[in-house]
Amino acid sequence: MSFHHFKPYQLPFTYQGYEFYKADGKVCFRREFQRPSRDDLKYNKAFANVRKSNTEFTYIVEISKDFRLALAHLFRISIPYFHSYIQQLFVKLNQFDLKHDLGHKRLDEALKHPEFYKFFREFNFSPNVGSWIEALQSGLRLNPSHGCLELLPKQVNYDFLFEYIRIDFVIGEVIFDFKTHSFTTNFIQRSLAIHDLEGFTFHPQFKTPETPKLHFLVYSVFAVPDYDYTRKRSKQVEPLLHVDLIVL
Repeated sequence: MSFHHFKPYQLPFTYQGYEFYKADGKVCFRREFQRPSRDDLKYNKAFANVRKSNTEFTYIVEISKDFRLALAHLFRISIPYFHSYIQQLFVKLNQFDLKHDLGHKRLDEALKHPEFYKFFREFNFSPNVGSWIEALQSGLRLNPSHGCLELLPKQVNYDFLFEYIRIDFVIGEVIFDFKTHSFTTNFIQRSLAIHDLEGFTFHPQFKTPETPKLHFLVYSVFAVPDYDYTRKRSKQVEPLLHVDLIVL
């Protein structure tokens, strides 16, 4: 049978060493290869590392879900693929566990590595934020020693905020326990009109926890535009949100 005798409804099929399949509504092809069976993946010694990687990734998925729940108060919108973005963070952080082998690495052990905090601090939780945040950042002060977020209105560039009617702030303190996947949070929220910006402070009420708990202040800034943003898709609204944190 020639290639032209195959019909679209017969996908996927193989022909002369190639696999033809459908992805995103388009017909694609790749070289045919021998896939391991289910029994191979479960019992074959050659796939031992695959099983270990799957075990470790399952652990990462579970703990990243709990971490997103701890940060849920910060987000006014649903960010597409945010779960994958956080999972990538924890996959990298988990590698700082130098004590255990593949499949047994744990974040509560990785937390003891000094590079863990450096990598965590540098992670960008809102990579698609719009340029409007630059107008506010010069006036924002997150002071970890006093546990407060201050806004200095005289240092805000109002020329870049003309499209917005108010700014919604959420600031909180998070204590996350990687060993038990549990967390404690304390959040407050405040909305300020663009031309009535004034400073406010947030003071933590928790005591500094013992390791292996991660203790940090976190805040989000949502720029409410002068139109009904609720009618737009999350992907279009994502640039209105900025999230930042500092480890205590």
